[in-house]
Amino acid sequence: MFQRSALYSVLPPVVEAYITYTNTSDFKQSLHVLSDFEIDSLRPIVAFMLSRDFFTDISAKLMSALDYQNFLLYTGQVDALFPSTNFSQNTSQLSKMDQEGSILKGLDGILGAHVETFVGCRVI
Repeated sequence: MFQRSALYSVLPPVVEAYITYTNTSDFKQSLHVLSDFEIDSLRPIVAFMLSRDFFTDISAKLMSALDYQNFLLYTGQVDALFPSTNFSQNTSQLSKMDQEGSILKGLDGILGAHVETFVGCRVI
């Protein structure tokens, strides 16, 4: 099993149960996934493919794109091992319209996001 979090070395029982459940034939059938497919089996490949971009400076591309488009930037993490650590650095040069500090909540009322508004984009 692959390391899934920098926060703990052993997966919590609820996560183990989730992994077991998502690999059942009933769950796979509900998603129209082949029964022999192992859910989450591609994680190492995806992590490897994203690892090159982790150290890539996208500041110039980001600033250029913001000159032409309004953006909603969602900063959800790919994984605790690949957090969006460079995101603050990349957005630090943006002109802030305000810093609302507002909170978006999901339909279930659980905390969803912190919002910052900049000229041309919202960061969630």
